[in-house]
Amino acid sequence: MQVDFMDPYSSVSAVLSNVDLLYEIFGRFYLKTPLVPPSRLCRTFRDPALDILWNQQDNLSATLALLPQAGLSISDAELTRFETYTKRVRYLRLDDLPEPSVLNMVARLRNGQPLFPSLRTLEMYEIWPLTPTEGALLFCSTLRDIRLWGRQLQPSLRCGPLTPRQQIDLCLQLLSTRSPDLRALSLEYHYIPASRHISALDPVLMLRNFQDITPTIKRDPFSREMPSVWLQKLSVLEHLDRLALSEGPFVMHNTPCFLPNAFSALRHLRVAGQSKTWSQFFSRIFPLCLIDISFLDTQFWLTEEDQHDIYQCMEAIARHRMLERVKVTNSSFSHHDNPDNAIPMWMIVKPLLALHQLRELTIISNKYVTLTDDEVSCMATAWPGLESLDLYQNRWVSLCPTVTSLMGLASHCPQLKDLRLVVDFANLPNVQAVRCMSHRLEFLVCRRRDRSQRIDEENAEKAAAVVDRIFRFANKVLPW
Repeated sequence: MQVDFMDPYSSVSAVLSNVDLLYEIFGRFYLKTPLVPPSRLCRTFRDPALDILWNQQDNLSATLALLPQAGLSISDAELTRFETYTKRVRYLRLDDLPEPSVLNMVARLRNGQPLFPSLRTLEMYEIWPLTPTEGALLFCSTLRDIRLWGRQLQPSLRCGPLTPRQQIDLCLQLLSTRSPDLRALSLEYHYIPASRHISALDPVLMLRNFQDITPTIKRDPFSREMPSVWLQKLSVLEHLDRLALSEGPFVMHNTPCFLPNAFSALRHLRVAGQSKTWSQFFSRIFPLCLIDISFLDTQFWLTEEDQHDIYQCMEAIARHRMLERVKVTNSSFSHHDNPDNAIPMWMIVKPLLALHQLRELTIISNKYVTLTDDEVSCMATAWPGLESLDLYQNRWVSLCPTVTSLMGLASHCPQLKDLRLVVDFANLPNVQAVRCMSHRLEFLVCRRRDRSQRIDEENAEKAAAVVDRIFRFANKVLPW
């Protein structure tokens, strides 16, 4: 059978004329198949294949290979080819820069224009701050996201005799001029010297349009007061939508005073540190738009004082009635933990019952915790719009939910899609006594209370039958 490729109504013509479909095809096969041959096969394939091929660059070697050797002039055809490829780069990751002589040659060639005129994301590893020449090549008007990371934020030897403060100021001034629409800043360092804490977030004072800020200091013994200073700086951003202060020993000894409209546009917040710190924070500000909050690696459940702090923290965030997603994690582990001193999960959950708009709740801990059927019933009743519930703890003692909790969640939470829970499968009801439900749960993960206890084949089949009558459509991961 012959196909008329020129027929506009043929299936082949329909595929070739659908640019979105071509991008999808080449995007799926990019990691498995080289895209250079398709880009040369026909004119229709050229642009989609080259766009995906050049979309992300991990260094400047491929770009510099397009230029003639040092000392040779570049022809108009070579310049056109160079611009054709560089305008397709959207994401650039750099952990090293070429020699200054090479960059100076490229800067003369570009004549003040950016090297990648369509660049959206710039990620740099330990090469901040940039020199004026480097900044003029890498900063552009389309840049929206800049990510700085490394072991230690320190002066750049490439910047000559300038002081660290002068280097940063000069680089930020160039950034604010050439990339006025920058929206996201990610700062991730293992260590920032104490003398540069104040200037580390100066971009937010010069570029007021930031929507996403992620300053992360993983290990910093001098940062005890730093979060207070950073939060004070961040509070002036009128469009800040997402803020992440994570993976650091954040302790605010002096909670800063905020303006009444501080963080007025904040919708997503991710924090780490002591619960008392953030209960103070939420007692002073009230982000009206906050819908998503995560407490990562919080130091709770260690002492009675810690338990009181986490309860106060949950009470403080429960004032934000529009919250839809809450996540609390604690990865601390101790061999001295005792099941006799198990902590009730109800301590965290009870204040959150006031959040009737809650859609997702995740609580993960390595401590011994307890939860009862009555408490799960209260949760199901309070959150009718719940879509995801993850209470899949590593340690449980005698008190944990039973199959009754599964039936309660199925009855009161019709939109539930993802459920992860530890269930006590002892004393199962009669299979015929369990009402068949048409709940549309998509994914169910259950684990029995005592993983060392074996379940015989008969009880396993009975438990599976009971669960299947409650969530018949779900993909199930059961503990046998």
